[in-house]
Amino acid sequence: MAEYLPRIIDPELSLRLEAFGATLIVGPKWCSKTAVGALRD
Repeated sequence: MAEYLPRIIDPELSLRLEAFGATLIVGPKWCSKTAVGALRD
């Protein structure tokens, strides 16, 4: 996989995961949903 490029959603996703423990990432094909979600613990 190529080097991860930070996305605008990263800080928001981190906050929501900390608050709720889970979240749903929705978007069109090939918009890096998997890459964004895969880097979270």
